[in-house]
Amino acid sequence: ALGTGLAASPWAAPAAWLFTMQVLWQMPHFYALAWIHRADYQRGGYSMFPLTDKTGLETAAMCKPYLVALCALPVAASSAGIASWMLPVGCALPSAVWWR
Repeated sequence: ALGTGLAASPWAAPAAWLFTMQVLWQMPHFYALAWIHRADYQRGGYSMFPLTDKTGLETAAMCKPYLVALCALPVAASSAGIASWMLPVGCALPSAVWWR
């Protein structure tokens, strides 16, 4: 089976890290797109919470927990030995600029 084959593989940790990164990334990405294009979603008849958020602050608050975990992933990858110490160093500046 695919799962057991991957678990015994040397690629298990990088694959798990990539899966986690994509899961944590998709929700803020989806929320941001829904808020930016809320008029299109409303015209299409979709009902989701970013459509009623006039300022974007509620949508941003929904994104923050995912983004906090996403910002911690480079440190986790480096600590687990699946990335060099340069990954968290290289990610620190863009993360700091985003969190300003």
